[in-house]
Amino acid sequence: DISELSDLYYNIGTYYVHRGDSLKAAFFYEKSLEILEKNEPQDYSDISLLYQILGSIYYLNGQGTQALHFWEKLSAIAERTTLD
Repeated sequence: DISELSDLYYNIGTYYVHRGDSLKAAFFYEKSLEILEKNEPQDYSDISLLYQILGSIYYLNGQGTQALHFWEKLSAIAERTTLD
């Protein structure tokens, strides 16, 4: 099922983080995120976690603009869920 594929990409990303290859991890985290955004757009907890992780990865790799992109998306979810 599609959520299992998202979980698989997430786990592969985590593997690469532990191996010290954070940009390769980001590739797999983004694949996981893409699946969640298309198929489970209301699953804020998993999507928020991936936004936070991706923002941190890009920030630590000197890609501030990309980091900000994900953190702004995270902020929008936080505002939406706080107001609900």
